[in-house]
Amino acid sequence: MKITSNLDLQKAAQLVNALLHKAATATIDAALTVEGQVGFDTTLHMIKFFDGTGVQTLMRLSDVLNDNTLGGGSASTTKPGSQASVKAYVDSALSAITTGLDTYPTIFDAAAASVFPTHVAGRWYRASTAGTVLGVVLEVGDTIYPTQTSPSASNAAHWYVAQSNVSEASNTVFGIIKVATGSEFTTNDSGAANKALTVSVLNTFLASNPIPKTYVETVNLTAGTVGVTHNLASQSLHVTLTDSAGPILTDWAYNGNNAINIASNAAISSVKVVVTRVE
Repeated sequence: MKITSNLDLQKAAQLVNALLHKAATATIDAALTVEGQVGFDTTLHMIKFFDGTGVQTLMRLSDVLNDNTLGGGSASTTKPGSQASVKAYVDSALSAITTGLDTYPTIFDAAAASVFPTHVAGRWYRASTAGTVLGVVLEVGDTIYPTQTSPSASNAAHWYVAQSNVSEASNTVFGIIKVATGSEFTTNDSGAANKALTVSVLNTFLASNPIPKTYVETVNLTAGTVGVTHNLASQSLHVTLTDSAGPILTDWAYNGNNAINIASNAAISSVKVVVTRVE
């Protein structure tokens, strides 16, 4: 008998001793074509249903792995692990992880040492005194770690030093440093003696206090005109001429913004010409 209308059991009658449509894998997969249709795969012994797009398989309780190795080297790509097995696996993996370092550092006297410590596995070190070991400057509190399994005490490249000194720096002490303000720089504030000067502060100062630009050349004057190219890009200049006997007074004139012409009624050798831009 085929039923083509809905069968409503009114939430009162039970469906007792009912069987799902049973068939081998290929047959049941081909038969399930309507969304919500259910069948039983007699090859896999699993319930299947059609979700409107394809045939899906319902997982059984036995499909959940309760294996603390999560399948080991042959882990399943379809079966999930139980909470208990996942926890056991993670706990086991974490228990095998160690930092390899002792809980507390071994004290190292950097002032008395000429080489780094003779290393024992798991140890790390703290400088109790300041000193220089194999060219490496150590401050009190610096921590020292080996960078390889068997470091050489006489090879600085086998050691890493973590700077722990955070005192204020001075002319003789390594440490942190502060930045000076423009006012501290221009007033030469004694409290800012060990502060650093930034590019912006220096540029602001030079903008209102330009450094004079100077060009110097030694020429031989003739009874006539000698040109000097200074490339200072200005006609606001101060020009002096001297030789071994002292200052020389003579006329000069601009030749554009980058050169001058010096006029003389006599020849003088080895005259030093100093051209200074004053703006």
